[in-house]
Amino acid sequence: MTGYSFNSIDGQPYNAKADYFLIKYDMYGGKTWVRMGGSAGTDYGTAVCTDSTGVYLLGQTDSTVFAGGGSRGDFFIVKYDFTGSIVWSKQYGTSDYEYPGEMAIDSSGLYVTGRYKKYVTTTFSETKEKVVLWKFDLSGNAVYSKFDESGFSLQSVNSYGIAVLGGKVFQTVHQTSTAVTNINNINTRLMRFDATTGDFEKRIDRNSVTKEYLGKIAADSTGVYIIERRWDSSKGYYYFIIVKYDSELNSLWSRNIDPLANASLSGISCLDSRVYAGGNVDSSAFIAPAIGGSDGFGIFYSSSGSKFGDIKFGGSTNEIVGGVVKTPYGLYFAGTVQVTGGSDIFLKKH
Repeated sequence: MTGYSFNSIDGQPYNAKADYFLIKYDMYGGKTWVRMGGSAGTDYGTAVCTDSTGVYLLGQTDSTVFAGGGSRGDFFIVKYDFTGSIVWSKQYGTSDYEYPGEMAIDSSGLYVTGRYKKYVTTTFSETKEKVVLWKFDLSGNAVYSKFDESGFSLQSVNSYGIAVLGGKVFQTVHQTSTAVTNINNINTRLMRFDATTGDFEKRIDRNSVTKEYLGKIAADSTGVYIIERRWDSSKGYYYFIIVKYDSELNSLWSRNIDPLANASLSGISCLDSRVYAGGNVDSSAFIAPAIGGSDGFGIFYSSSGSKFGDIKFGGSTNEIVGGVVKTPYGLYFAGTVQVTGGSDIFLKKH
């Protein structure tokens, strides 16, 4: 599990502001070890991947955590072995801003999605941002970086989802309208790249007249699953859609999830031809029982789109789910829970 903390965890060295952390748990929820790192600035852990040799942590910084990088917003990757020792660490960046999103892994390397922002001193409307796909080998050496500028040139762009399947990389993108007077309109895009070369292959554009976001992605041998969030102006809250595509970006099925109140759907994972999504909701009516505050939930579908289960959990305060992972050993929800004076992290096995 990764994230950031404004204090030391279990006596780990703490630098300043926010430091990133990495925590390893055993199958029964016992904490095995904690590692923290950071700089004089603000440092976040944003994603984690694993292979048979260790753990890869992706993070963001506005200072210098490791050697390399630029002078403003950078990102870094750290590889740890399974005992918590650093194998290698690298920081990446330019004199402009690089913001990492998520990370995926296959046998040839690491894939990072995010955005690039040019450093300018002019007005907001002239600040250009670009969606980026980076690839690194498993030693942290840069393989390629690909920028998407086709139609996304002004205002805010971001990319939160990435997955690798059958030698292809799938990336989600959303962008506010290029018209400063119409920034509530959100345009979204699902793109496919060749994993080896990074060459763009095809995309689906969704130009909406309302707020619409494509979020995180999961993939298995049967296809790609994507979280989609849409604004319902008549109800005054967002509802969610899980959409499954094949590798050619043909839509196979979609399932609407109406949370009946303010909610987020923040994680998705798949295993054995089943898909598991999770988030948090304020509603007492969506998935019984009512527990209190903002509760965590999970909702589960087969590869053909048939719902086969759900779960709701929480306490008297707010639980915010940040990620969902399904493994052969169980289904795990990770996030934060409100406590007096701040928030703690939680890991729940279902």
